[in-house]
Amino acid sequence: MSRLIAIALSGFAFAVTSSSAAAQIASPPPPPAVDLPVDVQVTEIPAGAELEALRDSIRDGRASGQLTRRQGRRLRKEVHVLESTADRYAQDGTSAHEEREMQVRAIVARQQADAMRGVTVGSPSPPR
Repeated sequence: MSRLIAIALSGFAFAVTSSSAAAQIASPPPPPAVDLPVDVQVTEIPAGAELEALRDSIRDGRASGQLTRRQGRRLRKEVHVLESTADRYAQDGTSAHEEREMQVRAIVARQQADAMRGVTVGSPSPPR
């Protein structure tokens, strides 16, 4: 009889832990979508200069309080991704298509940063 009770209790414990474990497996909700107007006007600005403008925009936004710490972190992460991609492309020589892709991605990222800061979105500013 005590063996039957022990088996029943272990089955109950298993059911309780498995149901709580299943609740912990659920993935977190996706981040909220940011619908910011982005007007990409590609000009002949090198991607490196555009990345520097993005870094400046992030720095200015954080210093003025226009960007939260989280937004600044997210944008700096995007800069890092763009730099890593540019480094991979440069290993075997960057093609014109790859350079254009990097330029457009950098412009879009900078314009998103400017939009988050409340700066008017327009054509890219000239490099400093």
